[in-house]
Amino acid sequence: MLFLIPIHAHLRLLITALTTLLALAWSSYRGWGASSYEQVSVLVEMEVIFTVFGSVGLLRHLLKAWYPWYVWFLLAVLLVFAIAWAYHLWKKE
Repeated sequence: MLFLIPIHAHLRLLITALTTLLALAWSSYRGWGASSYEQVSVLVEMEVIFTVFGSVGLLRHLLKAWYPWYVWFLLAVLLVFAIAWAYHLWKKE
């Protein structure tokens, strides 16, 4: 019922982003303890999609305005994770 509470739009976006990242972190933690690839194959696909879409979205913002160097560093970290997840996904198939 969070959507019924009158809060600022930016705060609502922040809460949504944080809960999404918390859900992603929880699923990654659960997948870390899996014993076979079949148990985590859907999780790996989700991680690839999340990191690729996150990289594209962040790059779109970076190309339209000026941001400090650490935002570019965050894009580099996200791209490294996207490449690592994609490599792991296609290596197992």
